[in-house]
Amino acid sequence: DLSGDDEPDFTSNGENSYHVLTSFDVGSNTVLDGFTITGGNANGESDNRFGGGMHNFFYSSPTVTNCTFSENSADYDGGGMYNYGGSPTVTICTFSGNSADLYSGGGMYNEENSSPTVTNCTFSGNSATGQYCGYGGGMSNCDHSRPTVTNCTFSGNSAGYYHGGGMFNYYESSPTVTNCILWGNVPDEIHDFDYESTVTYSDVQGGWLGEGNISVDPLFVDADGPDGIAGTMDDDLRLLPESPCIDAGNNYAVPADNADLDGDGNTAERTPLDLDAAPRFVDDPATDDTGVPDPPDYVRIVDMGAYEFQVNAQLIGTVPSHEASLCRSAGNVIVLTFADDVEAPEPGDILIQELWAEGAYGPDMSTSGFSFTVEDGWPLPYGRGTDWPRRSDPTYRLVITEEGTVLSNKTWIAVRNIGGWAGVESFTVQYMVQVGDVNNDGRVMANDLSPIFPMIPTAGASPTERCDINGDGRVMANDLSPVFPNIPSPSVPKPSGH
Repeated sequence: DLSGDDEPDFTSNGENSYHVLTSFDVGSNTVLDGFTITGGNANGESDNRFGGGMHNFFYSSPTVTNCTFSENSADYDGGGMYNYGGSPTVTICTFSGNSADLYSGGGMYNEENSSPTVTNCTFSGNSATGQYCGYGGGMSNCDHSRPTVTNCTFSGNSAGYYHGGGMFNYYESSPTVTNCILWGNVPDEIHDFDYESTVTYSDVQGGWLGEGNISVDPLFVDADGPDGIAGTMDDDLRLLPESPCIDAGNNYAVPADNADLDGDGNTAERTPLDLDAAPRFVDDPATDDTGVPDPPDYVRIVDMGAYEFQVNAQLIGTVPSHEASLCRSAGNVIVLTFADDVEAPEPGDILIQELWAEGAYGPDMSTSGFSFTVEDGWPLPYGRGTDWPRRSDPTYRLVITEEGTVLSNKTWIAVRNIGGWAGVESFTVQYMVQVGDVNNDGRVMANDLSPIFPMIPTAGASPTERCDINGDGRVMANDLSPVFPNIPSPSVPKPSGH
């Protein structure tokens, strides 16, 4: 805005710069991170008719992350972004209110073998008004272009003259669209002129042939925002509870974290964050999984769209694990790790029971015999096993400590959430108490004595120290006494249903 007089709806923008940003023959090491690109007006001649917001020319492939492209325009193609022959990486970006006035690609235009990777982006309120041939309000792909579009949301875009309110593909262009939502675009969501798009695990209004696709209202929080106009910056395209897009994507399609969004130095992991920079791969226990996991590291299924539905608190790990055995005869501790802050449960929120070896439950054990405290835990492991530490986004540990009940050898205990603990995923934790099983092999044998001797005497033992048999916080000679009566004790069979 060279004159500083821009008004809404591109009013008074005639003198604006043709392009806010340009790149020429750059690679992925050229990074644009955290900018708002607005007010570009490509209304000139030749190349200055393309890419009002960003013009990537001559096979440029920059990395663009955490950017907003809004209120940019182009006389011809690519109001928000124009790519010619390159393969940019575009992640966690918003394209809103951009326009291509005469031709196509209001939000983004890809031409001449362009193959950008577009992930976790929203395209809303973009238009190809098309005095001559307006098509591809959100995105237009031309001349053998093959973008990979994953976990993006297209809503409220429009093509004024022809087809492809959300996306238009022509001249042998065939994008791969996965885990996306295309809903509420005018006059249609996707239009293929000649070649066929590959669309899978996406919610496409009106339907689209492809594995895992659905055509059901995605249940946006507020698709047209407080102003009542779809496609403006105040729209909220996050998902409401019970959205059919929750846990319905394909984990294998989530691309590598080339931009290292979480700053952990690992660019081989799958993209770990959504458009809010919140965790991907969050399981909603209230939703049936209809998508595709990628075990063992990605068992929680990604959602469709740019935003992952976040549950308030989620059980992500237990100590001891389900099949671990404890060595204590008293002072047993269960630790549950949650992905959000939790409060200690009130009496009646959870149920603690004895679980007999044959699988039947015994009488309820009073919760008055246990204490409940919340402590800081390991940082949240994005996209990895639960033992992988992170340097941010801490978890919280609910520590359930037995207060004096002496558990006999070969006893199973079950801890269950019975529904009163608001906001916490339903769970069941079962563990076996094998008194004296110091080496954690599921048996009590003579070799369990060996680790105890070198530690005598030790004061201030860890709460999880297996050699502290009697749970008094020390390792002393009296910790040997509970072991001898249980030698030999072979492994205990799991109860049915464990």
